[in-house]
Amino acid sequence: MTVRSALCSVLWCGLMLSFLIPRAYGHREIPESFEDLVNRTERIVLASCLRSVKRVDETLQAQFVFVEFARLESVKGALPKQFSLRLPDGPVSHYLVPPAFSPGEEVILFVGRDGPGGYPGLVSWSKGIYRTKRHPQSGERIFADPRAVGTIQDFLNFIRRLLR
Repeated sequence: MTVRSALCSVLWCGLMLSFLIPRAYGHREIPESFEDLVNRTERIVLASCLRSVKRVDETLQAQFVFVEFARLESVKGALPKQFSLRLPDGPVSHYLVPPAFSPGEEVILFVGRDGPGGYPGLVSWSKGIYRTKRHPQSGERIFADPRAVGTIQDFLNFIRRLLR
């Protein structure tokens, strides 16, 4: 086996793992455009993190981080007033590290269908989460994320327009 073919094999295996492993945790790869993301996502919510707890999931016999949220506003689809995400406890591969959430943090979540155990899954760990913060002077919710500009309410209204 040549060095080139060995490198190609390693890259191919890594690529396949990066697509297969996240699906086992209710995570899916994102659509190509933001409009596709909005239209293909089952549920979009503004939520506040209540707590994050590590524990073993008895059905899967694996350690997970269970993140409990309070739904503040639904933009698309329905989630209970309080819901939990189940995320792997630690990196899934060299390329995939699950997101972490802090109590009190407000986020916009793009949530897909329920995964194993009935827990909803994020559509994407990298593009299915928009973190927010309060503007220091006005107190209005704004993005803590450099990918987005404007107020959170403007963003939510933009998503609603895409859904029409």
